[in-house]
Amino acid sequence: MNESLVQINEMGFRWSKQQQEILSIDEFSIDRKQHVFIQGNSGSGKTTLLNLLCGINTCTRGSLSVLGNDLKTLSSQKRDLFRGNHLGVIFQQFNLLPFLSVKENIQLPCGFSEKKRQNIDDMSEEVSRLLDALDLSSSLANTAITELSAGQQQRVAVCRALIGSPELIIADEPTSALDVKNRDRFLQLLFQEANNHDSTVVFVSHDPSIAHHFSKMIELSDINSLNGI
Repeated sequence: MNESLVQINEMGFRWSKQQQEILSIDEFSIDRKQHVFIQGNSGSGKTTLLNLLCGINTCTRGSLSVLGNDLKTLSSQKRDLFRGNHLGVIFQQFNLLPFLSVKENIQLPCGFSEKKRQNIDDMSEEVSRLLDALDLSSSLANTAITELSAGQQQRVAVCRALIGSPELIIADEPTSALDVKNRDRFLQLLFQEANNHDSTVVFVSHDPSIAHHFSKMIELSDINSLNGI
């Protein structure tokens, strides 16, 4: 049996000024190296769950552990450090910095994580390798990010999430604007690179048509006993 990377037990979450919980999950786990698809309609609590996995928010009862760390017991500063050292996040809107080059955007997480820096022998070579792995020319490294197409920017965002070999990659609906061909190619490249570094992928979307690409599929309403908002 694989060791769990994420373990949730009797977890509940509510906003500080609300009495009603929006997430209540009795038990849920994700094994290391799995590719997990979490589906849910708008307002089902997907983003809230991602924020809990990232340590941006913490559960109000129970426990949520990532890599054996109960995030609720860590200070805000230690959660930030933990996220920087162990996670890579792919945002739906990419969140690339327009005043930085492609290379500067990709290597940005390493500026906040000594652990990620230590995983890289040569930063320039690693940036070039990631660009090549994601079907982007390494000659683009010094190009302004604003000169790239949306599809190219998306793959740069994946490179940024992958740099430094994070144990957990979280993707928040990054394929919502892609056609079927580009979407499937994007997933293939993401999984290929994640497998190369034994990374676990948690992918959240409202689109059930991509579920078959993943080794594990979860309907959020099946594990959340409440109606998320």
